[in-house]
Amino acid sequence: MDFVEMGMLCLSFIAGLGAGVCFYLGLWWTVLRRLSSKHLALWWWASFLLRTAAAASLFYLIANEHLFRYALILLGFMLARKIVLNLKTSA
Repeated sequence: MDFVEMGMLCLSFIAGLGAGVCFYLGLWWTVLRRLSSKHLALWWWASFLLRTAAAASLFYLIANEHLFRYALILLGFMLARKIVLNLKTSA
């Protein structure tokens, strides 16, 4: 394995972390916003579609059909969930 591939694997994990943090913070913001909005369904669906499209696009662009990169992106994404959950429950 050369340095370029190692760099791409690190980038994959970091991109997964970033995508996960954005996804779960967006989810948290949507849930808070939902409590005070008249258009609950519109907020929820728009947020869901935007968050999912952004995360899926990043997965596709970064992984470039390499299975191990997909795995690292997913690992970073799942770790981001734990990080955001810990930050929001401790605050």
